[in-house]
Amino acid sequence: MDTGVSTYVTNNIYCNLTLVGADFDNGVFGIVTPKQWIYAQDLDINILSLKEIDELDTLKQKWFQVSNCPDLSEKSTPIGIEDTGGLFLIFEVISILSLLLFIWNKRYKLKGNSFIRNCREKSSNKTEESAKTAPNNFFGL
Repeated sequence: MDTGVSTYVTNNIYCNLTLVGADFDNGVFGIVTPKQWIYAQDLDINILSLKEIDELDTLKQKWFQVSNCPDLSEKSTPIGIEDTGGLFLIFEVISILSLLLFIWNKRYKLKGNSFIRNCREKSSNKTEESAKTAPNNFFGL
């Protein structure tokens, strides 16, 4: 990010950020104009004259180095255990409820499996009894 843009952003938009260290790249920027533009020389002269009278530095300070952020000198207070007690209580209640739901679900599944097992045993007992009483030939004769 360009130094001017990052300075503006940290001074006006993201007030909780701080620029650290020196600039790592001083790039040269240009203004794009058409070839053989009749005002190109006038533009160069005006930019150089603004630079000579330090007007560019004044504009830089006006737009990029003025902070519009609120004063952050207020000390914030840390959150104590008393303030987070409600969170711990909610966590404890949800944990207990989820444990009870897990146990209820396991009980229901085990009860369902035993019911299925009992049905299978009863049906196998009935088939064994019917096989004993049924005749051995296919047509029941």
